Amino acid sequence: MNELTTETRVLQLKGGVNIYISPNEEEQIENFIKAKVDFFKVRGRLIMRDSVLCIVPVGDIEEAMMVRRGYLKCEKGHWYQRGLKRCDKCYF
Repeated sequence: MNELTTETRVLQLKGGVNIYISPNEEEQIENFIKAKVDFFKVRGRLIMRDSVLCIVPVGDIEEAMMVRRGYLKCEKGHWYQRGLKRCDKCYF
């Protein structure tokens, strides 16, 4: 998987590790977790079930990164720099 799409999911692990996965891989991982398998492989990595935090859409990760960089999102969905009183795209 080289391309990020709206279908891309992110497997978040303890320690801040994010692994970008496809919907098929997401389903396989969910099955491993439900079956209470202690270890499973994802993209050549051996993962311990207890190290999995969550699986989220890639958009959630992108939004969190923007917030960490100091941006806010206006009501219309535009990003603007924190410290500005309003979003320039909405008022021009």
